[in-house]
Amino acid sequence: MDSLQECAAALGAERTGQPVRLSRSLSGRPILHEPPGHVSISHTRNLLALCHAGQPAGIDIELRRRERPWVALAERYFSTSEHRVVAAAEDPGERFLRFWVAKEALLKCLGLGIAGHIGDIELANIETNWPSVLRLPGGRPPRGFGVRIWQNETCYIGLAVESAIYPPSWTIDGPSLWSDEHDR
Repeated sequence: MDSLQECAAALGAERTGQPVRLSRSLSGRPILHEPPGHVSISHTRNLLALCHAGQPAGIDIELRRRERPWVALAERYFSTSEHRVVAAAEDPGERFLRFWVAKEALLKCLGLGIAGHIGDIELANIETNWPSVLRLPGGRPPRGFGVRIWQNETCYIGLAVESAIYPPSWTIDGPSLWSDEHDR
C-alpha cells in the first residue's frame, strides 16, 4: 500500500468519513489539502509514523539496528561535539539513532532534505527526551523549534515542531508502541 493511502487512513478518512486529500510535491514531500494543517510521514520496514499538526512539523522513525560503524558514521555526518558524544557513549548506536531521528525530523519540519543538510543541524542534550537545538541550516535561529524523542525496544521516533510555545504540547493518538516505562 502507498504511504499516502496509509497516511489518509491514519488521519481518519476510513473511520470518520471526513475527506482527506493528500498529494506529493515535486521533491516527494507530502502535502495535506484537506483537512487543513501540515503532515509528515516516515516509514521503516513494517512501521509507519505520521504527524498531523497545525504548524510546520516533521517526524522520523528508525528501527534499532544491529551493529554498524556508528562512530565513523557520526564523524562523517555530525558535528565534532556530536561525534564525541556518540564515541563516548556506552551504546554508540543508541546515541547515533537519537541524533539521527531528531535531525531528520527537524529537516522535514524545515522542508529540507537530508542530503547536504544533516550536518548543518547541531543538537545537545541528546540523552534527554527534549534535546536542545543549537544550530539550523542557513544560519536560521533555532528558537521556536521543539524536538521530542521517544524510544522503545523496537525503534526510535523523532518529532520536530515549529512553535511559539516551548515545549510544545504533544498528543499521541491511535494505537501506540509506547508505555510510560519506555518513555525515557
